[in-house]
Amino acid sequence: YVNDRCINCAACAGFAPDVFARSPSDAAHVVHSQPSPLDAAQVDRSRAALAACPVAAIRVSNSAQMNHANKGDRLSAEDERLAKLLAINTKVNGLELPFPRPLRESEGDDGDSDSNEEGGVEEGGAYYLGHHNEKSFGAVPYLATGTDGNGKLVHVMVDTPKFTPSAVRAVQSLTGDAGLDYLMLTHVDDTADHNKWAERFPNLKRIFHEGDLGRHNWLNDRTLEDVEVLLRGTEVKSGGPLRVWTLDGKEVESMEDAGEFVLLHTPGHSPGSICLLYSPQTPGKGGVLFTGDTYAYSTRDGGRMTGFPRYGNDPDTQITTLRKLGLLADAWDAVAPGHGHPRDYGREATDETRREKIRDVEEAIEGILAHKSRFALR
Repeated sequence: YVNDRCINCAACAGFAPDVFARSPSDAAHVVHSQPSPLDAAQVDRSRAALAACPVAAIRVSNSAQMNHANKGDRLSAEDERLAKLLAINTKVNGLELPFPRPLRESEGDDGDSDSNEEGGVEEGGAYYLGHHNEKSFGAVPYLATGTDGNGKLVHVMVDTPKFTPSAVRAVQSLTGDAGLDYLMLTHVDDTADHNKWAERFPNLKRIFHEGDLGRHNWLNDRTLEDVEVLLRGTEVKSGGPLRVWTLDGKEVESMEDAGEFVLLHTPGHSPGSICLLYSPQTPGKGGVLFTGDTYAYSTRDGGRMTGFPRYGNDPDTQITTLRKLGLLADAWDAVAPGHGHPRDYGREATDETRREKIRDVEEAIEGILAHKSRFALR
């Protein structure tokens, strides 16, 4: 069940949409269908949701709790089994920890799901880290492994998990003892604990854009001014491509010059919002666009792609940004946002898939325009 601590971040539904959903009032998330102890994949997804919740609002009933509330009450044998399976402590049920877990389905699956399904861990690739941070409003942290512009293997974390021993172990299970090379901070909202991660991994380079400093640094975190890679340049042109940088902050004309990781200036949600385009060269692994709060799939209004206009800083600039991301549709086939849900278009590039991406971008733009219109009439 979900208790009253829920902050409605939707992390649970992102991992287990068959178990969790928005409440009718849209004030919180609730359990709409109990997982089955006979469905290992569903149990795995439910454990991921439980472990990801930034405020520990997801709870599992147990017989001791029930007996304390009403003497003699206890769970059924089937529910006792389910409660044991849902435990995160591996000593209780022998199950693996739910994080890290692959962002996309393993090879051989159909790859057209909007949510993360059970699949094998890929060599390299992109992963969910879990351990969502309440201070970042439950934003989704990721880790991607690939090569930089010099062909060097690097590990890049996108936004920050809660800094805990278990989160560090999740990271190092992918990186080894060497740890992280980069921490890409998509925008000021989702930077909590960045200093703690930098202290834990001394060679880590944090990436941030200057557009979210000064009056736009509403957190008043002056340490963001001292990140190792501070991207510069805030002017936005209606024509021409998005600004492009390498992981080390070198501005380049062509994305081909940046290796498997490309930093894009995508203002609108905030002046300093940036996206990370991860384009692994391994056959069968398509591009992933890590978007922060710039672009995501939302289950609101029946489900659609959105630019979160309710929370945006500059809707006109964000519309320009989204159109430019649409022009890059051939470079990405999955969207991995900070809030909302991922959107996977599958690895097979077709004309229809490209048209679908463009339609979704235009739908998000229509949502921004509709929000502007409603606001103007108030």
